Amino acid sequence: MAEEAKTVTEPPKAVSEKKAEETKLYKMSASPHIHKKISIPVIMWTVAITLIPAGLVGIYAHGIKALWVILISVASAIAAEYICQKMRGVKITLSDGSAVVTGLLFAYVISCETYWYVVVFGAVFSIAIAKQAFGGLGLNIWNPALAGRAFVLASFGFIMTAVWPNSAEIPTISGMPLPMSGATPLKCIRASVNASVVMVAEKKFPENLQQTMLGSTATETWSKIKTKETTNYLDLFVGTRSGSLGETSALFLLLGGLVLVWRGYIKWYLPFTIFATIALLAWILPVRVGWYNPATNASGIEWVWFAGDPLFHLLAGGCVIGAVYMATDMVTSPITKSGKIIFGIGIGILTMVIRLYGGYPEGVSYAILIMNTTVPLIDRYTKPKVFGARK
Repeated sequence: MAEEAKTVTEPPKAVSEKKAEETKLYKMSASPHIHKKISIPVIMWTVAITLIPAGLVGIYAHGIKALWVILISVASAIAAEYICQKMRGVKITLSDGSAVVTGLLFAYVISCETYWYVVVFGAVFSIAIAKQAFGGLGLNIWNPALAGRAFVLASFGFIMTAVWPNSAEIPTISGMPLPMSGATPLKCIRASVNASVVMVAEKKFPENLQQTMLGSTATETWSKIKTKETTNYLDLFVGTRSGSLGETSALFLLLGGLVLVWRGYIKWYLPFTIFATIALLAWILPVRVGWYNPATNASGIEWVWFAGDPLFHLLAGGCVIGAVYMATDMVTSPITKSGKIIFGIGIGILTMVIRLYGGYPEGVSYAILIMNTTVPLIDRYTKPKVFGARK
């Protein structure tokens, strides 16, 4: 009876406060429920800053013309962003840094020898078509910079594939001379492999075989090609060799990637999956080469298995910039961990198939664009089951 009396005599104010507190327990606000001091401008400008060292290496290796390509690309991307948003009647968001990042990345994946109008067309396409036409940042389905590269590669194919910095003019770090050509390391190896096949197929063998890549066996031919055409690993790692403007320095691209992982902007296992897949397939997949034995006058074209160079394929071309900065794009990559791993494996497989058997010596950009297209499907089948839901 005493307890009942105590309950009845409880002040009305205390009762109302207790009911209000109980009501709060059943209320749920709209997402997000976890907040961090992070924003799109912070992410984008951090990415832009981490890209600067790789660009400086490109300017050091290729000269002042590389700086002009970067400036033209970034300026074109900013102008395209402003004009498109003005025409759409939406808020101008140049300050978020996304247009600058797109301009930088596009400049980094093309040759510094490219004509200025190709740079303008590519940067404008990246922003106007690959980004703004889909509704702007966060709604695009392909990486804008890679979409711009694919566009200029299709529109200006000869310029994009034939004009590269002259290796003889690039100062090396190792002190070893680079192959005396204006082609990329991947293109040099592809050209030598094709030449060995053509010579054997047409039975046109030069008198001095020491000047050719032909060996007395397929394995020997492939060994000679790798020895002569593979650039020193140190130059590949630092970036002092012929290639696209900002993709050559694996060192500074990886350092930038570590900063992004430390800040929590990208997940480490996506680039790692791409690297592991490329390295494994580079070693396993066969290469088709020709051989000729002058002692027996025998010749043939054979496949050489398990003789690839994983480290070369990791450091050459756009492997590092693609894995660290392109594939990890928050908008165009899967959401779940398992989805990112599937995404990375797909990129690695497509990259090596294109590099070894496709029409172009490089395949990272197309591999990422193709896998970007599969992201909705990957997200659909890797999304976690809703708590309490039945299959």
